[in-house]
Amino acid sequence: MRDSKVTDGPVLTVEPAAWSAFVHGSAAA
Repeated sequence: MRDSKVTDGPVLTVEPAAWSAFVHGSAAA
């Protein structure tokens, strides 16, 4: 998980669920 955080950026630091919700929300919008 730490590696993914560094790869994608600090955005992964929050929570996988929160990030997924944000991505789905932006995609829907």
